[in-house]
Amino acid sequence: MRERPDATNEEFARHCSQREDCSIGHATVNRVLHRMGLARKKSLRAVEGDSAAIEALRWKYELAMRQVAADAHVVVDETGCRTDMTRTHGRAPRGKRLTG
Repeated sequence: MRERPDATNEEFARHCSQREDCSIGHATVNRVLHRMGLARKKSLRAVEGDSAAIEALRWKYELAMRQVAADAHVVVDETGCRTDMTRTHGRAPRGKRLTG
């Protein structure tokens, strides 16, 4: 759990089955983790981005970019990149932030 807070219930069940020579289902894993106080959380939203300091840095960056000639900008097209491989959820104790 500590090494992989973003593992799915199925992955936890498979890991436990390999270590303990028994079979448990993903629903059992979910109940146990819930009873342990480990809540399922989204991991892609950084709250720091809402701070006044970050907003000031964004504004400063925008002003700096206005000074750069338009033909000097390079645009990276990421339409061919796969974004569905990023883990979007993980588990962490209630009241604690999900990291990892």
